[in-house]
Amino acid sequence: MTVRPPVRGRTALCAAGDSARPSAEQILGGRLRRGEIDEEEYRRRLTALRRAET
Repeated sequence: MTVRPPVRGRTALCAAGDSARPSAEQILGGRLRRGEIDEEEYRRRLTALRRAET
């Protein structure tokens, strides 16, 4: 079993293994921080997420 340190932006409860899940925006932000997507892709996807919420 691998133990990972808490990720910035998550609550202590979520990082401790609570059933709460990060939001789509938090996941997207994590992908940007890790370099999986660039800023242009981040903004495009964030806009799409926010449009879908309305």
